[in-house]
Amino acid sequence: FDAQSLRDLIIQRLNSDPTINFTDQNFEGSNVSALIDIIAYSYHTLLFYLNQTSSESNFNDANLYENINRIVKLIDYKPIGKQSCILPIELKGASDLSAGYYTIPKFTFSSSQGKTYTMVQDLTFEKLTTDTETISGTTSNPLLYEGTIEEYPLIRPIGEDFETINILPGPNSIIDHFNIFAFVKETNEQNKWYEWKRVPSLFLSDPNSRNFEIRYNENKNYEIKFGNNINGKKLNEDDTVAIYYLKSNGGNGKVTKKAFVDSSINI
Repeated sequence: FDAQSLRDLIIQRLNSDPTINFTDQNFEGSNVSALIDIIAYSYHTLLFYLNQTSSESNFNDANLYENINRIVKLIDYKPIGKQSCILPIELKGASDLSAGYYTIPKFTFSSSQGKTYTMVQDLTFEKLTTDTETISGTTSNPLLYEGTIEEYPLIRPIGEDFETINILPGPNSIIDHFNIFAFVKETNEQNKWYEWKRVPSLFLSDPNSRNFEIRYNENKNYEIKFGNNINGKKLNEDDTVAIYYLKSNGGNGKVTKKAFVDSSINI
């Protein structure tokens, strides 16, 4: 039933009952008619929520993203968020760069035409001569990712098992799904900073592995989860966590071919 069909049914039952001697239910402005409307529309609302909760509890029938996300969390499925533009590049060493081995560190970036592309991993290469030459790195196809590296405010964990940190970059901010980095200053290691490794699941990690996992949650924000000293190393209360992520401009970050020809890099 919907509200109107239930209202019609109530009126029909009242009219067909010989023990009822009044006919106020047939007049829109009567008190009985108003009461019937309240009952019918309340029933309609409750039935709507019943249908919604029943269908949204099944993955095959769910239509709301937050409900689908919660359901697949039970099987440890991690949805993929947004991704930035990727630019394959070819590096050239200028003649004033002497021969030898060099490493371009991660987070090095280059800007051109108002667009910024960033390198998300170290690139080690050897320059063989003092002439201008094309560089062959240890990675066969070096890539630049559109966007800039942003530093999230430093976080002091509370030291609980499977501690989770939510990244809330603000409205309209796009975080590249595959480029989120975590560094931890560990107090029991003489306050040294360590880069922790992102893994698909902590349940495959050793107790001392500096690993973390990431999930794109039902609110379309990222959760970073650390271990419990059984499945991955646990955060301590006095540690400091630094989160870095690649902030993208989405589709506005696209560039044409050869847009970065002869561009310099910024370390």
